[in-house]
Amino acid sequence: MRQFATLTEVREWLKEETGRIIRQLSDQKGFNRKEKLIGEIIEYVRYHTHDPLLSVDDIADHIALSAKYVRQLFHEQYGMPLSNFILNERLGKVKELLEQTSMQITEIAEQSGFQTKSHFFTAFKKATGMTPSQYRDSKASERLERTTRQIAGNSAN
Repeated sequence: MRQFATLTEVREWLKEETGRIIRQLSDQKGFNRKEKLIGEIIEYVRYHTHDPLLSVDDIADHIALSAKYVRQLFHEQYGMPLSNFILNERLGKVKELLEQTSMQITEIAEQSGFQTKSHFFTAFKKATGMTPSQYRDSKASERLERTTRQIAGNSAN
């Protein structure tokens, strides 16, 4: 209190401090809300990856926001368009199915939400540098090499 010469100075200081605290709390609330929204977006995308008609509009409707704001919010947080995230999730699903199942490649494309075979093959090749068959074969070869090394390592002991 000794730093203030008058009650007016005290009142001004209190007003400034109160405003600063309110702004800080409101910024934190906004940040937490954005984090929750992003979490909902990601969860919705992951749950609906198989849907070839999944769109930003669907996601926006689900969380009751405009599609424009959802795109902006996602881009702010991840530095990539939401449509790229959706594609990456689909491709991740494809890789998982190629590595862990013997499903037909066309069936994998359908279950991963690709509308057309041509889009599926183009997107996959662009992302991995391989066709889905080449990717599956390379992963099978890697597994075989690992297994062979493990067997050789175990028999050496």
